[in-house]
Amino acid sequence: TLRDIESKLLDPNNGINIPNFNQLSTLINFKENRYHIISGNSGHGKTTMLCNIIDYVIEDHSVLFFSLEMSAQEIMYKLLTIRSGMATVKLNTGNVTVQELSLLKECASAYPSHNLEIINNVSDVRKMQAIVKSRIARGHLKYVMIDYLQLLTVKNQESRWEQLISISKAMKEMSNMGVVV
Repeated sequence: TLRDIESKLLDPNNGINIPNFNQLSTLINFKENRYHIISGNSGHGKTTMLCNIIDYVIEDHSVLFFSLEMSAQEIMYKLLTIRSGMATVKLNTGNVTVQELSLLKECASAYPSHNLEIINNVSDVRKMQAIVKSRIARGHLKYVMIDYLQLLTVKNQESRWEQLISISKAMKEMSNMGVVV
């Protein structure tokens, strides 16, 4: 991941910090047995917001992150950018000092990755449910995050409307397993 950071200092998809996350959490009211959908236009920060939420909860809680668009390495890149507090413009311009690169490395070594599992290339909602069930059975899982929900599919459903109903039911079933989705 650090090699990727060093080689992609001009990456335009860097994370930003969300100030006053406690206020945001109160507004969204994250609770077990609920699922939340955050929507918006492309490029408006939904993935970055998820990464900020992960960074906020990762010290104390396990997170299962399904990324249907970005690779695990790209997600880790965003998380380390957020954790380091590095100004996005510095990374966009490639104007990173040796000290800032050292800070990124320090953040990477201290990151509680044991509480995070990133899964790519699972777009079938039933497979996703099975993975969530197996992770809950293995131990404590608190948060399930799905990035790019519109790419989810349900096999054996004819219309997109039927798929959306099945996806919504699956999200509710996952949240009823005692996790925040």
